Amino acid sequence: MSRFEEGTQANWLHEVVRPLVTEVVVCDPRHNKLLQSGNKNDRVDAQKLAELLRNGSLKAVYHGDHGVRTLKELVRTYDCLVSDSTRVMNRLKAIFRGRAIACGGHEVYRQDRSEQWLEKLREPGAKQRAGFLYEQLAALKPLRLKPNWRWSKKCDAKQLISGS
Repeated sequence: MSRFEEGTQANWLHEVVRPLVTEVVVCDPRHNKLLQSGNKNDRVDAQKLAELLRNGSLKAVYHGDHGVRTLKELVRTYDCLVSDSTRVMNRLKAIFRGRAIACGGHEVYRQDRSEQWLEKLREPGAKQRAGFLYEQLAALKPLRLKPNWRWSKKCDAKQLISGS
């Protein structure tokens, strides 16, 4: 039997430990209040986890089916791609707006018009920065629009994961 707290390496640790023990429980530190007062360190945390386990009051976080974790990673990846794209687009518009160059709508993001937009910038540093942002956007857009990201109500997790 193995118990440990949820953290950045919990998924990896769960996968490594699972074949070696009869049961693995990853604990949610927010629900398992280990310390209400006093010093906090790994030894004290381990003692408190053992105490909660003996009392039967240990609350676990689900770390199960590999397919669900894969789906979570895909969703996280897509979310990051959307956030990254939005951030790059906001920075690009900010360069033009900061120089009083009207750039409403989505025209400013079009790759086929990037040279026209770059010509409007007089400062070499701003032009280079905007050029880098256009390159980033060009790299992000195809990733965001990959067919396996398309999700409809008819699509189940296995279809999304396999990309079919």
